[in-house]
Amino acid sequence: MKLIDLNFHVHREFGSLNDAVASHKEALGYVDHIKDQVEIQVIKHIGREETAVINDVKYLSFNSSAGFFSIPFKTLSYVRKQKPDVVLVQGLIFPVQLIFLHFSLERSCLLIAQNHAEGPFRIKRILQQLADRYIDAYLFTAFGNAKAWLDAGVIGRSEKIFELQEGSTSFKKQDKTFCQNRLRITGDNNFLFVGSLDKNKDPLTVLSGFEQFLAFDDTARLYLVYQSGELLEDVKKKIAGSSLLKTAVLMVGKVEHKELEYWYNAVDFYISASHSESTGYALLESMACGCIPVISDIPSYRKIIGDGKYGSLFSAGDAHSLYNALIKLKREDRVELSRSVTDHFNKNCSFRAIADGLYSIYKTLQAI
Repeated sequence: MKLIDLNFHVHREFGSLNDAVASHKEALGYVDHIKDQVEIQVIKHIGREETAVINDVKYLSFNSSAGFFSIPFKTLSYVRKQKPDVVLVQGLIFPVQLIFLHFSLERSCLLIAQNHAEGPFRIKRILQQLADRYIDAYLFTAFGNAKAWLDAGVIGRSEKIFELQEGSTSFKKQDKTFCQNRLRITGDNNFLFVGSLDKNKDPLTVLSGFEQFLAFDDTARLYLVYQSGELLEDVKKKIAGSSLLKTAVLMVGKVEHKELEYWYNAVDFYISASHSESTGYALLESMACGCIPVISDIPSYRKIIGDGKYGSLFSAGDAHSLYNALIKLKREDRVELSRSVTDHFNKNCSFRAIADGLYSIYKTLQAI
């Protein structure tokens, strides 16, 4: 089997192909686990032509215009000459390029498109509907994430939708005491929020629900890791106005990504009130490190934690529902649950799991 992972997006922000690959490691980590089953190449567009062999896998970059109707003919010519069995196109926002790709390939080649949080077009939707004729399968983290595409009539048949994460993480479980000492964190009732302070991440619901929980358990501590967001001042005001939150919430601010591994290993729970996520990389990172998820009940989150088996779900935007989810965790065997969270991640959410899932989808499509 020959597989090509193809991204039409032009990443001119990268100075080299190696930089692009390193930046996209969360999405490309599966490559090192599927290369023993298939012959795989990865193609990107970064404004320059390069070739690199990384861990025995061939990576290429081509130059192309970034226009919506721009067709990278040199890329398509190269792909055609490789005679692939499957082309995995990253993103559902390149219908024109995908149509030209289809007519560049042999009829037996399968086209699979991976969703990355994009929604259906409004004005140019007809082009996505046309491209749907040539797409053999769509990959979404959860079936629920495909609802907008089905409702819009872009994806003609639900049978073409398969569940598969768009990426994972290489974070690992580490010694908790070491990580706590490194970060000067104490106790065993610590919660971590990671994300922008915006309406989608909904930190105000997190604070309101956590405030209710503090009245029940004042030993809990919440650490907010964030970069920015339009709700920053609202968050500060919410904390300042509550005697419970003032002593229990610590605004950490920006943390380098590599340092987050220590944070996930130092705390006990990961908390998120997101209203929408295509996958949820912070959730995956936390689970890899043994954090117990307390998360909003949205399709991708529910899928990742096994319908609530490996964490606690609450209704998005509902602070009291969050409070109930936190209370529920008090009745759990936290040591055993943390262990099962990490085991579940390794078996079902890791790069290896993505590689095995993609190969299984190919075999299913091949048999149709």
